[in-house]
Amino acid sequence: MYGHTACAPTAMPYDPDRHHRQSIRLPGYDYSQPGIYFLTLCVHERESIFGQIVNGQMHRGPLGEIVAEEWLKSAQMRPELRLDQWVVMPNHLHGIVSIRREMTLERERAHSRVPLQESPQAKRPPARRAQSISSFVAGFKSAATSRINRLRETPQRPVWQANFFEHIVRDNRSLQAIREYIFTNPPRWDSDRENPNGDGTDDVEAFVASLEQARISGTTPTNVGAHGGVPEPVPGRGDVPLKDEARAHRRVPLQEPKRAHGRMPQPFRIGHGYDLHRLQPGGKLMLAGIEVANDLSPIAHSDGDVVIHALVDALLGALGGGDIGELFPNTDPQWKDAPSRVFLEHVYAKVQSEGYSLVNADVTILAERPKLKAFKPQMRQFLESILGGTINVKAGTNEGCDAIGRGEAIAAHAVVLLARGG
Repeated sequence: MYGHTACAPTAMPYDPDRHHRQSIRLPGYDYSQPGIYFLTLCVHERESIFGQIVNGQMHRGPLGEIVAEEWLKSAQMRPELRLDQWVVMPNHLHGIVSIRREMTLERERAHSRVPLQESPQAKRPPARRAQSISSFVAGFKSAATSRINRLRETPQRPVWQANFFEHIVRDNRSLQAIREYIFTNPPRWDSDRENPNGDGTDDVEAFVASLEQARISGTTPTNVGAHGGVPEPVPGRGDVPLKDEARAHRRVPLQEPKRAHGRMPQPFRIGHGYDLHRLQPGGKLMLAGIEVANDLSPIAHSDGDVVIHALVDALLGALGGGDIGELFPNTDPQWKDAPSRVFLEHVYAKVQSEGYSLVNADVTILAERPKLKAFKPQMRQFLESILGGTINVKAGTNEGCDAIGRGEAIAAHAVVLLARGG
């Protein structure tokens, strides 16, 4: 069950020497050149504000959903980047990011730039470059921080630690082990070093150091048993260094996110949703994010947009993810009069994080009034701006039957089709 998690007090005092990430950047290395990078970003003073671990699974709260949305958006805005395995934890984020060779070459031709080479004489890392890992992380942090602070009404409050942990993934064995580390991070929360109540035995920096030692010596890492060991390399591909993203794709196909509950992912999923609200005089009536009347309104905890509520339930149904009342209960004061688009954006970020995208949605609105024909193009445009895909909106009446027919209520049905990897 998803819900808001307040900033958890730390059982241990925050120790900046122990808990603040120190940069391990290679001097003179150009972090905008093609490659695969493992990143860890931690919350300021390790506050557990993104959600909670329940029975070994991560349940993101509203702030965690914002982080997931902005992580996906930040990559979508940068065509040279591609996301691999990632996870939002209560107070940090792990992710694998690759820089694609073809996009980098195109950028270099456009700007006549030559990638920096590693230099033993370099005293410090070069300044942040456009389209580099640092630029990506800075943009992501800024966008997530802005939205989080608006939601919790804490302007200028820091969300992230200043530095972040990065590791250049050099071979297939390391890539597979890091994927496994990320995927199994939630069930290992009790031993995670970032857990203020944990025993600290699971340390990502020590784990990465063991990978480097294994790469140099040609052996298998010995201190990664806490997260299930290192998976075997992809059959027939061996431990070939990953010199660039294009080569990586030939030798080690990037894996889509796995389902947390362990079921095999399906290529398509279908979901159905339904919502009904009683109507009252006065106020405004919102349908599919569009104001369609200013002389009646739904009796609801949020803005009562039955179209969006039906779509949210349809998306959750396709994922097997419960219903809108579980994620956004009408007993929670933070959702009082909330615009329903917030619910749709949160849930669609969850859809994308599970590796799916919308193919199409079909919505039917049942109402005696107002007449909706003139609003349908705006409704489709609004919904497609959030979900993409193809949206169809139909409207009908109940021919004077029951509460809908008497004009006392309004309802909507929604059916969605999701495709994996779309």
